[in-house]
Amino acid sequence: MNGLPQNNLTDELILSLLNSYITSAINQYYNQYFNTELEVYNYENEILDITSSNYLTVRIGVFPQIGAHNPVGYDRLTYTVDANGIVILQKYEHLASYEIPPHLKDSIIKPLPEN
Repeated sequence: MNGLPQNNLTDELILSLLNSYITSAINQYYNQYFNTELEVYNYENEILDITSSNYLTVRIGVFPQIGAHNPVGYDRLTYTVDANGIVILQKYEHLASYEIPPHLKDSIIKPLPEN
């Protein structure tokens, strides 16, 4: 196989397919704190686990970025995906806030919650 091991390719595929949902949820949460949209890069995020019952449940760890390579926090998003491919955000957890670099402070509307 060329490139990444199979499990990394599977994670990359899942993150790519869910990227628009992740980005939307991240910006919905952070728009109260920043006057600019945040970026979500697949290579900065991680599949925490996937479980199955009547539907798939996917937990994802996300490091939203302001600009390039400036993480603002760490969030855990839990999605369900049904047999028809319908994706629903079940739970959003903001777990950590990071210091914002001085050159990006003008993007802050209000401080992020404390860790």
